[in-house]
Amino acid sequence: MARTKTTAFQSTGGKVSRKQTATKATKNARTRVAKRKGPSTSSPQARKKVAKEISKAKTSESGVEDDCGKLRCEIRELEEKHAGLSEKERKLVDQRLKLADQRRKLKDQRRKLQKQLEEQLEDQKRKLQEQLRPLEEELRPLEKQLRPLRRELKEVQVEVPGVRVAAAPLRDER
Repeated sequence: MARTKTTAFQSTGGKVSRKQTATKATKNARTRVAKRKGPSTSSPQARKKVAKEISKAKTSESGVEDDCGKLRCEIRELEEKHAGLSEKERKLVDQRLKLADQRRKLKDQRRKLQKQLEEQLEDQKRKLQEQLRPLEEELRPLEKQLRPLRRELKEVQVEVPGVRVAAAPLRDER
């Protein structure tokens, strides 16, 4: 069997093969049937139908364009809102950073004040201890002088049991 029409034509002696003619005939028949299935625009009803379909397609296209226009407007509005929200977010972040910085400064200031107070307290304690030392040194000889007097007072109270002697309260001896 020939692969191309030319070789088939040559192999049959210039005549077209039966298979080629049969294939060609069925092909032509199919195209004729397919043409009949479509709407004929020659009748007035068919023309109206085709015109309706065309107008429907046009209105649906214009509806799509309207929808696209609406969507574009909505997108613009959303972009504007997004820009506004982004600006607000940026301001809030800046404000948060400023507050964090102020908080850090206040903490540092608090630490410094505490340190100063502790230093002042230590200085005052040291000064008071320095003042207390000479007073304690003055008190020691007085305590030594007082011990014999206290003993005498106790002895006097023991000798006179029924008589009450009004004496100043004594501190315990060390």
